[in-house]
Amino acid sequence: MQRWKSDVKRALSKLGLSTSASMVNRVLRQINTESKGDPKIMGGTDGLADGHAMGLMQVKPGTFRAYHFVWP
Repeated sequence: MQRWKSDVKRALSKLGLSTSASMVNRVLRQINTESKGDPKIMGGTDGLADGHAMGLMQVKPGTFRAYHFVWP
């Protein structure tokens, strides 16, 4: 998961959240739980019509559209 550490720190900072080691490790642990660190993984639909969960954090397309921001 250390591969994603700098990205996690940048994302937390951009969101105005703590970049403490504890917070970064929490996010890295969640990435490991959701996708094992594979950004191309696609999860299930949970029986819903709103698409497959995708990416490191396994986010549904509608949720991503509602909350994403442009990454520089």
